[in-house]
Amino acid sequence: MNSSLEKLFEKYELLEKDKHEIRQIFSLLSLEKKQKLIDNFDKVFSNVIKLKRTMFIDQNNIYNKTLKNIDKKINNLISKQ
Repeated sequence: MNSSLEKLFEKYELLEKDKHEIRQIFSLLSLEKKQKLIDNFDKVFSNVIKLKRTMFIDQNNIYNKTLKNIDKKINNLISKQ
């Protein structure tokens, strides 16, 4: 595997799952795109972190809405009795 890529993994302390996924994608890239990925890894990493944060917030919002809907339905059932 590419030693530059491995050094970047260490620098950014990526999870094994993330390393594996990046390695898989990396193996499919042309030489030019591989170099671009290495050269711009900080930007890529930053975008991935932003995306993960957004996904986490969205998941929490969905979870909270679901809980509110369940609570509302339970309260409606209780009030009907």
